[in-house]
Amino acid sequence: MHDKLKLNSLNRIGSNPNMIASLLAVIALLCAIVVPLPPMNQMVTIVFDRDVPSNASGKVSASFGQSEKAVGVKPQHLTVSGHNLSYKPDPLTYDASTLHFDLSDVGDAQVVRVDGEVNVNNHHWWTAHRITAGDLRLSRTGDSISFDLSRSQIRSMVSGWKLLNPGRLALLVLVLVGIAIVLLHRLAFAAVPLPWFASAVMVVALTAMGAWRVWALDASGRSRLTIIAILLGFLLLTGLNAIAGSGGTARTAWNKPVIILDYVVMLVAAFGQGLVYILKWSHSPDEIAHLSYLAWEKAHLQLVPDFAGMRVYETVFSGRADLADPLAFNQLGHPPLYYILMLLVPGTHVSGTVVTFHVAWLRMASLLMLLAGLAVCAYLLYSRLPRIPLLHLVAALALVASPNMVQVSSGVNNDALCLLTVTLTVWGVVRFRERRYDWRTYLLIMGGLSTTLLTKLTAGMIAALLCLFVVIAAMGEREARFALTKREFWFTTPLLIPAIAYYAVVFVRYRSIQPSYQKLDPAGYMSSTFYKAMSDRSDMSIMQYVDYYITQFLRTWWSMPWQADIPRSGVTSFDARTIALTLLLAVPFAVLAIGRNSRGRTGNLLAMGMGAIALTMLYQFNNALNGFYVNGYTGGLQSRYYLCAMVIIVYALCWLLWRWFGVESESDAAALSGIGTLVCAGFTMMLVWDGLLQPFLLQQSGLAAIA
Repeated sequence: MHDKLKLNSLNRIGSNPNMIASLLAVIALLCAIVVPLPPMNQMVTIVFDRDVPSNASGKVSASFGQSEKAVGVKPQHLTVSGHNLSYKPDPLTYDASTLHFDLSDVGDAQVVRVDGEVNVNNHHWWTAHRITAGDLRLSRTGDSISFDLSRSQIRSMVSGWKLLNPGRLALLVLVLVGIAIVLLHRLAFAAVPLPWFASAVMVVALTAMGAWRVWALDASGRSRLTIIAILLGFLLLTGLNAIAGSGGTARTAWNKPVIILDYVVMLVAAFGQGLVYILKWSHSPDEIAHLSYLAWEKAHLQLVPDFAGMRVYETVFSGRADLADPLAFNQLGHPPLYYILMLLVPGTHVSGTVVTFHVAWLRMASLLMLLAGLAVCAYLLYSRLPRIPLLHLVAALALVASPNMVQVSSGVNNDALCLLTVTLTVWGVVRFRERRYDWRTYLLIMGGLSTTLLTKLTAGMIAALLCLFVVIAAMGEREARFALTKREFWFTTPLLIPAIAYYAVVFVRYRSIQPSYQKLDPAGYMSSTFYKAMSDRSDMSIMQYVDYYITQFLRTWWSMPWQADIPRSGVTSFDARTIALTLLLAVPFAVLAIGRNSRGRTGNLLAMGMGAIALTMLYQFNNALNGFYVNGYTGGLQSRYYLCAMVIIVYALCWLLWRWFGVESESDAAALSGIGTLVCAGFTMMLVWDGLLQPFLLQQSGLAAIA
């Protein structure tokens, strides 16, 4: 009868999953409590009733009943800190029969207690065991005190360290978190398949680990809490996007507002970053040259500047440039459109040879140009990508993930305008490929291409090559060929005249479409960093140089290497702190590996865009290679030049993600597969960590800026 009751009880337990889960939870908690663990992070602290003199000292000696246990044990010395004398005990002394303490030069201070505490990096966590002064036999001679801890007192302290071990706390936390996860799945997410629920838990756990790493930083509480809030805020946004895109009529209705929220958050994040750079830490590369160009243009107002007479002025950061007191030759040689537009910013004046301006206003205007470009990027991606919230969150974050996107344009730099002009060109080209042959399409293409060419040559090459590829593709389509004969096309081509005229004048004047430092100022060039004497040059084989170039090219994508206070030494392009940004740059080129007939019209357009970027990269590599072997120059390898084409890179990335992980539901609503949801959610948080946090905010300069 007893065996039958026992069997029935076991059957009831076996048929009740909740009872099994409860039993396993109790067993796990008991195991976490009773599992034997050694003492960790232990410290013995003698607490006095007042501050002890700074010259106080102490020594601890261990005595053993068996001489063989004393082998290797040496006396230890205590350190002074306020009311306390402390030391980290040698585990070899835990079997001692007595511990003898000799304290000297403590003045009138009286021993209150002896604490066995858990202390990490000189930060008190908690007290594991306490021995009051009443339980000690104190012997005082003048300002010296001595006492012994008995074997039983030592064992009690060691037992306290074992019981209140930090590892045990971690085990208990893990068990309790595991219980909470099980309850959450059973009570709130029972309909979610276990593999995807577990994947979501993994993303949350990794984010929590990141938050813990931030909290452990040696920084102000405000800085750490700000970064943790950013991290957790994006985790919540990722979860909201995943839920909104998980299907169902009610959830699908939230797709549009959630997607709009993604792009708004992106713009707010970019603006916030820009304000931090402008107000607390503005160090845009080559800003002294750009400010000097602007001052020179204000004084001369030339549509085709006299680059040979252009100089750099040392005082520009104070808002003043005396054109009669130059510092060096200005090697920029860029087209003037950006600088002419910046002259519209209030506060720029000329008085004789002195030009004055408000540097902060100019930087803010440059940031607003960038935000305008990002807003156009957001519209283009919002209107062309499938309505999948997570895909748009990836797109929004990818636009601003590279640290140089916002940092460079928070200073006076023509890169700020390049993003806007290139994106307008891409917008027009997208409309052309969509067979929308109207005035707006041609105005966007011609206006965008012309303004891009009048802003920066690298950006102009990308835009011009893209347009060339589209025209070549149009030759193979009857309707597209006819579109090139429409009046809308020919009536907008005069928009290219300013760019054509500018480069024609520059070529006639300098025999080059971009004047070079070497030709305009040979003596200055030879003494600059752009040229090195043979005795000072690095010696690399072609393969060594290719390796060096790729390494530095990628490095300028995920870091700001020209900033001396953010060195990020020891970090590689495939480190956990950078891999997301490396993938952001590399993965979009996979569109070129897909067959032309398999890509469709959108895929072929993106292949043209990535092809234009690739050809421009090869042109840059060739210039850098020649510069190294001819002039000894090891620069000219910055990848930030391609941020102007970020809309192409991000569009290609998201198109590939949709191609690899997209599914069509029965209601024809676009969605991601389960693995696609996991990939996009994980990549989103990686972009936050590697892009928005690691390059600046998690560095000492960034922590100080937001303190």
